[in-house]
Amino acid sequence: MKNFSILFVFILSSLVGFSQKEESDKADKILESFPNDHDFYRFHSKDGVEYSLSSPYHAFHTHLNFLDEGDFHPDVAAEAFNPAFWSIERRKELATELKLIYRSKGIYPYNVDLSLQKDYLDKNTNTHRFTISKDLQDIYLVRSPSGKWHYSRFSTGQISIIFNNTYPSYSQKFVKFITKIKVGNQMLFGIRLWQVIGLIIVGLLLVLAYWLSKLLLSVVLKRILSDKHEEYFLWKVINAYETPLMLTILSATYYWIIPFLLLNNSLSYFLSMSSKVVFGLSLMVLLYRTPELFVYQLTFKRNKNHFNFNEQLSPILKSSLRILALIIGIGIGLKLLGYNVKNLVAGISVGGLVIAFAAQDTVKNFIGSIMLFTDQPFKVGDYISVDNLDGIVEEIGFRTTKIRTFEDSVVVIPNSMVSDNKVNNKGKRNFRRYMTTISITYNTPREKIENFVNGIRDIVKNHPLTREDHYHVHLYEFAASSLDIYFYTFFKTNDRAVELQSREEVMLAVIKLSEDLGVEFAFPTQTLYLNKDSENEE
Repeated sequence: MKNFSILFVFILSSLVGFSQKEESDKADKILESFPNDHDFYRFHSKDGVEYSLSSPYHAFHTHLNFLDEGDFHPDVAAEAFNPAFWSIERRKELATELKLIYRSKGIYPYNVDLSLQKDYLDKNTNTHRFTISKDLQDIYLVRSPSGKWHYSRFSTGQISIIFNNTYPSYSQKFVKFITKIKVGNQMLFGIRLWQVIGLIIVGLLLVLAYWLSKLLLSVVLKRILSDKHEEYFLWKVINAYETPLMLTILSATYYWIIPFLLLNNSLSYFLSMSSKVVFGLSLMVLLYRTPELFVYQLTFKRNKNHFNFNEQLSPILKSSLRILALIIGIGIGLKLLGYNVKNLVAGISVGGLVIAFAAQDTVKNFIGSIMLFTDQPFKVGDYISVDNLDGIVEEIGFRTTKIRTFEDSVVVIPNSMVSDNKVNNKGKRNFRRYMTTISITYNTPREKIENFVNGIRDIVKNHPLTREDHYHVHLYEFAASSLDIYFYTFFKTNDRAVELQSREEVMLAVIKLSEDLGVEFAFPTQTLYLNKDSENEE
């Protein structure tokens, strides 16, 4: 199992690493292929800086780079929008709104594959049109007759609609406000002072919201569950959910707030990715802890309302749901970080043969578990005998079955071994058999033997837990040193302790009967004959 885990982690990390390297190589290729060639690309000058709209790459970077902290020129960023349709003030607002939309979608200059072709053609429409992201099909660049690339008139008309659907109604006023205070503001650690104050305020508000939400969650759960569930389950729910749930909500809130601070691309990208990581991990923990509470709730309903739930399914159900939760959590996390989950799944499926070969025993045990829960040869609490091992079944797990022996030790058996071997389920017996031989001496008179045998039969008939319809008491063998009486009966119980108590009662009754009748029990004896002639010769 350990080797399998190492192999799985290695393959997964290799795939992820390959994906990261592929994206990194693409980014390097884009950066290296951008020559800043003033002869090949046409550059313009405004506010003391140069910009270009000669390709989709240049138009996109002109828009975002000149709204960055280190090079803040909103008038230049507005040039990415066609001046024939909008005023300079409106174009500046559109530039900021679109930047916020990009941030909300996780679109940054670092993770967009842009074309450097001046005459780029879209394969689907066969026009000079470049869509920024598949997540924003309505936002695209078009090439004007002058050769400049701008956001299309349709796209600029959609920006406010998308912005209002993404952010609350007061966001437009806030955008206008922050675009004004950004100019000429003081800097601290390379960040504008108002942004530093904003980060501090947001951090304090999130901490306060965390503790208030934690308290509110406890109060709400107490109100909802106190009348229906025991206190132990209530605190089990609170302890399992409060921290990951709060972190999930707060990280999502933080991710939503970050774009409003209009930080530089590098810092904003780092903070948004950090929020995604915290969100993904918190969600994974939340999903991972849910199966335990789900199974606990099923067991609770089964015990209280006689709900039809096989309790022995609990371990494998819990393990299966946890594995499913981890897979979903990892998939969501990778999706949030920008990885193509479909390609990753395809890559893992290619390595599935290697994993299956390395995990043959695990696969066999898993199939054995399915067979055990399908056929149900035994359940938790049954007394079974398998592979020369006797004991009580304590747990049927995802990979192994735990049996507590009569020495009070726990033996762990792989499920593949259990499914492949013959299992004697003594726990499913309706009756407990008692079979023995009673040996009496050869000098016992015939009449006493008859009375003794009939007396044993009466003991069986009169005992409350013996079967009167199925027993045998007969004189049946002349042994070497005794007359043997065959005694065969069943006790009407499936409890080991009751069986032993009943056997003791019957045996004591037989001993008392022998004492009353004067019947002696035989034990192995041997007669030794000595030859007198041989003694005299010596």
